[in-house]
Amino acid sequence: METLEKLKIARATAVDAHPYLATGLFKLFPIESRTIKTLAVSANWTIYFNPNFVEETANLELAGVLIHELSHLLRGHHQREKDFRASDSFIWNIAADAAINDDLLRSSIKLPDQRVTSILLGIEEGQSTEAIYLQLSGRRAELENMFPDIDCGSCSDGSTRSYEEESITPKEENTEVLLDQIAREVLQGIKDGADPPPFLRTWATDRIKPQVNWLSLLLRRVRRELDPTQRADYRLGPWSRRNSDPFIFPKLVGRSRPNVAVIVDTSGSMREAELNQAITEISSILNSLRGDPLTLISCDSEVRLQGKIRNASQIRLKGGGSTDLRVGIEAALKLKPIPNLIVVMTDGLTKWAPNWPRHAPEVIALLTAGEVGVPNWVTPIIIK
Repeated sequence: METLEKLKIARATAVDAHPYLATGLFKLFPIESRTIKTLAVSANWTIYFNPNFVEETANLELAGVLIHELSHLLRGHHQREKDFRASDSFIWNIAADAAINDDLLRSSIKLPDQRVTSILLGIEEGQSTEAIYLQLSGRRAELENMFPDIDCGSCSDGSTRSYEEESITPKEENTEVLLDQIAREVLQGIKDGADPPPFLRTWATDRIKPQVNWLSLLLRRVRRELDPTQRADYRLGPWSRRNSDPFIFPKLVGRSRPNVAVIVDTSGSMREAELNQAITEISSILNSLRGDPLTLISCDSEVRLQGKIRNASQIRLKGGGSTDLRVGIEAALKLKPIPNLIVVMTDGLTKWAPNWPRHAPEVIALLTAGEVGVPNWVTPIIIK
């Protein structure tokens, strides 16, 4: 059997078991490449395959690998790596593979024995790629020995490979339209009785039926501090004795650099998934600050950790006790200089001060539970 024909049969097997992924799987344009060891996909939906790997891999497992590679594109790993500013693309690829494979294996999708999983990495299952990446920091040599052939292509991190540059690929289409179509087919599959992997169900629902774009709201407020037109104002300066003009003109002066404090609820009521989400959002805020640090405060009923960070690899969270974020907010107000903005990430199960000082900075609460109330001096943003 020709190698390409076997790959097409594996694709047909994947489509037969998961028809809601047909559009995505058939959109992958196959090109043979002996540069890679297994399969790899570019960010523009071209799939490269090593003929030896295809010939040696069982049909069901090969179908699972095709779904794995497609999952990188559906999860947007190539863009998320850039947004997260991960400094090690190899470790990011490992983290992305673990997040995908954990999800696929829970849905009984067959994969080769040489696969990356959270259990094999010695970490907890069900975490985001960003959270896994942080836990793998400093383990590169060990991971290279464990997974010497890992390379899923630019679909995993956005960096174009040499074998991608040399190939001729189809004209790039509107990826957003394609992703919307796949999401609609996943939702239709659910209506027809299909049971897609947990991530696909959530991804399709959020993409087609979005709730509040809380991240956009948050970043809009953070970026307001970065906007030169917002960070400058006019004031009257001293009148020059050399100036014969009887008028005193105001002078444009810049405001101080943005100063953001982020308080993370690390009490026992915060689930692992919520803490992982907090790590992702802190990374997004850091990207918006464009090199400026933020103050991270880890708090349950006490301030457990506090310090300035400039990138996501410096994030440390500690806690596990009862909840009283008032102490974290008080710590933020004691910072010198005082923050322009305080962001509180919490499930909302905490006490709040009844009043807020008149000239104190704005407080935004990212709430994982929409039914929890906050005082009127807090701007709530519900995370769905």
